[in-house]
Amino acid sequence: MVSLCSCVATEPAYSLRTGAYAALAALVAACQTELPRDAFRQVRKASFVSPSSKGDRPVFPCPLKEHEVVAALKALEGCVASTIADLRFGSSSRAITVDMRKVAGFLMSSYITTVDGFTKADPKVSEKLIDTDYNQAQSILYRRLSANLYRTKNPQEFYHIHGSLEASRTLNMIGLPAFNPRLTDYRSCIDTIERAVQKFTVVELEEMNQRERQAGVLALQLDRFLQTPHGQAMAGLPPFTVRALETSTPPIPFTRTAPDPSSPRQCLRGIRVLELCRVIAGPTIGRSLAAHGADVLKVTSPSLPDVPFFQVDVNAGKHTTALDLRNPHDRSIFESLLASADVLIDGYRPGSLEKLGYGAANLAALARHRGKGFVYVAEDCFGGTGVAGPEAEWAHRPGWQQIADCVTGVAWEQGPKQHNSAFFDLRHSDSVDEVGKRALQSIKSLHPELFDPDLTQSAWSEGYAAEVRWPREALEIEGVAVGYLRATRPNGFDAPTWDGWEEDRDILAAG
Repeated sequence: MVSLCSCVATEPAYSLRTGAYAALAALVAACQTELPRDAFRQVRKASFVSPSSKGDRPVFPCPLKEHEVVAALKALEGCVASTIADLRFGSSSRAITVDMRKVAGFLMSSYITTVDGFTKADPKVSEKLIDTDYNQAQSILYRRLSANLYRTKNPQEFYHIHGSLEASRTLNMIGLPAFNPRLTDYRSCIDTIERAVQKFTVVELEEMNQRERQAGVLALQLDRFLQTPHGQAMAGLPPFTVRALETSTPPIPFTRTAPDPSSPRQCLRGIRVLELCRVIAGPTIGRSLAAHGADVLKVTSPSLPDVPFFQVDVNAGKHTTALDLRNPHDRSIFESLLASADVLIDGYRPGSLEKLGYGAANLAALARHRGKGFVYVAEDCFGGTGVAGPEAEWAHRPGWQQIADCVTGVAWEQGPKQHNSAFFDLRHSDSVDEVGKRALQSIKSLHPELFDPDLTQSAWSEGYAAEVRWPREALEIEGVAVGYLRATRPNGFDAPTWDGWEEDRDILAAG
């Protein structure tokens, strides 16, 4: 007699590593026109590791394969870095390794980075930070919830308003006071703002946002996004695009560096990067370049707000300075920095730097004048800036990650999967902080191995006058160091100069 159970095939457990290899193959196929052939030849050296079978299972309460995709991006980053290392240090068959546990740490870094032992969620952490929340858009709950997803006049349509770093304009726009000291309860704040949003149609909200120059968008499902002209334009583009702004300047080769035991071997050592960004996305690009040895100088305005705690996370490895580019004196200092820079990262709304005289066309003209080109990095919300035609109708619009998630269908796809019951109680209007808090609690209970102290490192930060702790780098390249030469610091901490930068090689060695 044959047991029925023995005849039933069981579905094999899903493997994160297998998913990461598939994501890398798809990424390579999509980026064939954007990177040198030598970088793609490095792909065969890339591998994904998980120290245990438990570490090879999905860990995030999300149906999208974000863990696998980010691991693939890290592997591709390693391929490019290894190619540059070949140019600088000589060709070598160096292994490229991505640790899936540390990729999870990278994705959670804003929540697990600490300053003096305090996380972002700890009320006491504000005592350790420099207050750059000049408009109290973060510190006052009612104002913070002006950046959130709410139901509109049509109950089936949801709109993400986004007061971002200046909540007054968005709150006034929907008929609410900029400040309301009586509203301190989380759910009361949400209900009050949602009732205000529900008075308007999506068309009315779009018109008001455009008039007030605020971020905001209707939450779409993916198929609907792909039917829009902008969605169709984006579907025809690779994940990132590389194009020449000018062709008159000659290529500048990477200096071939002789082995020096006293100097860290990092592929971008000596490359100068000006980072003009705030919050997370743009500064994360700069942080990644700093991890490969670039001198990254983050330039922020002393009058523009930024989220205080995020700076602990994203300013690792950099110097930071404050310059007002509307002030003639500060402009002259910035232009002296620009004169010898190699890379400029633009994370502001499309067109902002151009109005100040430092957009892509301005840099191309400066490149021709100095006889040396720039790498100009445009990081934006909707995509298509400078590379897509007029059909990319939203390329000029401002936005943040939540806006991109809503318009592309990511917000619709999110949902609990094999996680704690508290996750099922979330509503569309729950804040990103509430979602993140519950996700973190669930991940900690189901995957405590991801929070092993050995997966983080620490150092003393002069900028915060405290010890900071952050996740270790997920990427390893054989024979090349990946990590930071200096501890994080708040915005505006350093003098605006390329000279005299400190190096703490113990931080790099400990990474």
